[in-house]
Amino acid sequence: MRLKSRSALRACACALLLASGMVSAAFPEKPVKLLVPSAAGGFSDLVARLLSPRLAAMWGQPVVVENKPGALGALATRAMMGAAPDGYTLSFIATPHALVPAISKSPPYDLLRDAAWVAVAVSSPVVMVSTPTLGVKDSKGAFNLARENPGKFTYASPGQLSTGHRTMELLKRATGTDIRNIPYSSGAPALNDLLGDQVQFMAISVPTVISHIKAGRLVALGVSSTSRLPALPDVPTFSESGFPGFESVEWYGLIAPAGTPREVIAKLSEDIQKVLRLPEVRERIASLGAFSTPGGPQELEALYRHDFVRWQKLAPELGLHLD
Repeated sequence: MRLKSRSALRACACALLLASGMVSAAFPEKPVKLLVPSAAGGFSDLVARLLSPRLAAMWGQPVVVENKPGALGALATRAMMGAAPDGYTLSFIATPHALVPAISKSPPYDLLRDAAWVAVAVSSPVVMVSTPTLGVKDSKGAFNLARENPGKFTYASPGQLSTGHRTMELLKRATGTDIRNIPYSSGAPALNDLLGDQVQFMAISVPTVISHIKAGRLVALGVSSTSRLPALPDVPTFSESGFPGFESVEWYGLIAPAGTPREVIAKLSEDIQKVLRLPEVRERIASLGAFSTPGGPQELEALYRHDFVRWQKLAPELGLHLD
């Protein structure tokens, strides 16, 4: 009886392993939807449209990018959470997905409960810029000028709690300067006012301003990563400019609904990371002023947990809050 029981258990185990392998090999068998929490042309949208055709070619199934901007990413996240936990609906998340629950009295979601981590994709710093009329050429000069004139200068923040907003507040804290925040609903009107000298500074994604920098309409003062960007090799990091250890980057990753089978998550993660390691993908991401940083579910969860704790402490100190 014992031998028969053991044989039966082994047979069941083998069947489960075979079934698991069959699921992984067969997936996907229909189109995969990739939800993006930004409008067309936003950074996560650009990355999604780099991934989608290459994943589609790998899987032999369409990968449909669907833009759901709004509510600091919550619209896309909620749509993903309402989908079936089968791996056919994924969503991009970014740093604000850890920040918002850390400072909200009524968080719009709980990723630790309602999501399955899939992969880390990209990290994206920002560049601090000013107009030539200000007469400064680097961040050290800019902050020296600001210290000599407390409260006189302003910066445009392209969206509440955006990377640009957070970076400028961290820089003010690191440099002991008083530069007033002028908040905007998005990057376009903020950039227009900067170009028109209505505000003096702005921290913004490289793709948005690189043409203005190359044309001489804006001066690149510093980048918020710990290493220089291939897209702006002559622009020093803030750490190089006298603020050692300074870093402020936006990370991007992908999640699926909680309960998605582990073997499906493993396949999604492996294939997404393969695409991110392709030389042409890495080069294109570098040209956008960012870094391809492929990682698996554990790495993405660690990023989220680290930033959740970090912003619980920093947000009150920096005066960051949800209206």
